[in-house]
Amino acid sequence: MALTFNIYFTGEGTQPRDYANEVIEAGLVKQIQEEAGNIRYDFFFHPTDPGTLLLVERWEDQRSIDRHLQLPGIKAIQAIRSKYNLSFKIERFVDAE
Repeated sequence: MALTFNIYFTGEGTQPRDYANEVIEAGLVKQIQEEAGNIRYDFFFHPTDPGTLLLVERWEDQRSIDRHLQLPGIKAIQAIRSKYNLSFKIERFVDAE
């Protein structure tokens, strides 16, 4: 059963965009996209609000997410997020069977 997460990051000015760019440039997005069970991992920028960023994550199942959360890249992403002092809100969607 696939799971989708919409993660909304908010911060001051261009902090969310700067965060996404740093995560991308560090190769972390590509690394996550290549993980077993990952279906989607993409950032989207709000066209008129640079203080808002959306990350859409889609995973095959909970086991894939659990593995993902144990990998070293997650600590790197958390450190980068802390650097930009971002707040976030998560929405979770489960596919209907």
